[in-house]
Formats: sequence, structure tokens, C-alpha cells
Amino acid sequence: MDTAQVAAALAERDFGKWTRADLERVVTESGWRITGEKGQWPGLLVDTAGPATVHIELAGEHERWYGYQDGKSARVTQTVPDAEIEALHRSVMDALIAVVGEPSLVGGPGAWASWRLPEVRIKVSRERWGRRERGESRVLVDVLPRDASETEEYKRFEYDEWYEPDDLWNLDPDTTSPQSRTLLGTMVYDLKEVHTWEDFDKALRELFASFGADVPTHSRYIPSLIWAVSPPGESENFVQGRFAADEVHLEVWGESTITTTAGNGIPGITLPPGSAGGHQVADLALAAIRGWGLRSPGQLTHRAWVTTKNSRLTAHGFRIPGRRAG
Repeated sequence: MDTAQVAAALAERDFGKWTRADLERVVTESGWRITGEKGQWPGLLVDTAGPATVHIELAGEHERWYGYQDGKSARVTQTVPDAEIEALHRSVMDALIAVVGEPSLVGGPGAWASWRLPEVRIKVSRERWGRRERGESRVLVDVLPRDASETEEYKRFEYDEWYEPDDLWNLDPDTTSPQSRTLLGTMVYDLKEVHTWEDFDKALRELFASFGADVPTHSRYIPSLIWAVSPPGESENFVQGRFAADEVHLEVWGESTITTTAGNGIPGITLPPGSAGGHQVADLALAAIRGWGLRSPGQLTHRAWVTTKNSRLTAHGFRIPGRRAG
């Protein structure tokens, strides 16, 4: 079975209380078999008789404090050439949407999408895998017990000063949908603000690389994501831009040695979508921002929003103060 088929099968399974017996039953009902208990983490290796592999991670004793029973997660992976990753990601998304509906949240990095169901959470993502010269990527599907995994996230975010979410940004695609209502009462975690220029430079490059690569993949939910960064108070200086399915755009306004005016006189430069375009836009924006002579990135403010009706950015990832525009 490929990842789309395995993901759809797992989405329909009843994991019960995630005991060892429950996990073995899910494997048997799916027509698969457990082949061993070795892996990067303690758990069960599952043969699906196809290119998709399944690893069921078992909870350690210290993790039972969060409410886990025997199982902590079920992860499905499939590795393909880079040229095929977009199609595989789309097929997995379509398979899950057919079974459980549209996702509750989407975001990046990894063009992830997540579903919050009554008993489980499901998350689809993608990543480069192996040595870069091999040119391979993989799609991941994680199924987790909902209450225990959310308790773990909450306690780690609240009490572990070093913990940060894996996600840089996320979006609620339709605040009027049943999927959005499943998020009521849950926590959405934004990244902590940075206080040094070095940390801000790194954060913005990572964020814009994700916007450049992941917004095109999520174009059905995010036709265009618009952002702006400005100094404090009233100022003619600001940088702004747009990430869309077919382009990455940047404009620098006010006094700056950075020029982004095209030859036709229209302000801004436009680059192809992708992480490379995101990095280039970040570097130009950072050069302009550094020219404003501010003491720290904490003096900056930002806005970010999407152009889709009823969509809302619930975490922006800029790691500086902001006026949240959704």
C-alpha cells in the first residue's frame, strides 16, 4: 500500500485507548503485519506490503504522565525523488480529505496540514530526506492520541523554557467550518520573540523560506499571504511583500540603500516561488531593516494576513511584536 492508502486506512481505525492490544488489532484489521520492535525509537515496525512504512512509537514511563498508554504515535512514511514529492503530498491530502474532511489547520515548514478528530490528531507533512545529492524527499503522516499529545504540548510549552513548537506558522483555512470549531478550547502556540539581530536574521530567513515553499503547496487555502515590517512610531520606512502560488514579491519603502524598483517603474521585485526566493527576499528585507538604525528587533512591529475570506493566521512566526491582522 502507498502512503495515501495507509493514511486513509489509519484515519478510519478505532485506536481505542492505544494499549498494546489495541495497536496490534489496528495492524491486523488493516491487513498488515508487525515485523519487529527495532527502530530509531522503541516501537513496532509494520509491513504494509507496499512502499509505505509504518512505525508505531511506544510511550516511555516518563511519558505516561501526560496520559499516554502503550502507544504514543503511529508514523507513516514514504520516500520518493524530489520531483515526485508534490504529487505524493497532494495524493495523501486528497485521501485524508475524502475520509475526514478538510484540515483544521495548515502551515509550515513542511507544508503540513492537521486534523483534530474526537480521539486522534492527524498531521501530514513533507521533508528533504537523506543526503542532498540523492535528491529525495519523504511524506510523513503522524497519527497521535489526541488528549495525551495535546497535554504533552501544553505542559512542555508552559514549563520547559527551552521548548519551542516545530511549526513556524499556521493558518485556520475557514473559521466558519466544522473543522475550525474542533479547535475551540485548544492552545495555538506561536514562537517566542527574539531579542538579538542574529536570532532575528535566522528566524526571518527560515520563515520566508517556508512561506516561499509552502504557500504554493497550500494555494487552495492561501492564494496570497501579505506581510509588512516597520520601525516604531510614524515612519516612511517599511518593507512589505507577498507570497503566492506563482511568485515571491518584495517592496522596500523610505530611505534605504536597497532598491527594489523594477525597470518599468513599478515598486518591488518579483521572484519565482520556492525556498530560494524566500531566502533572497529575507536577505534584502533584512539589509533594509538593519539600515534603520534600531537597537534591537524588539523595536520592530509587523502585520501578516491572507487574502482568503474567513481564513486566519493563528501563528505568524515573525518572532517580533505585531499587530495581528489575521
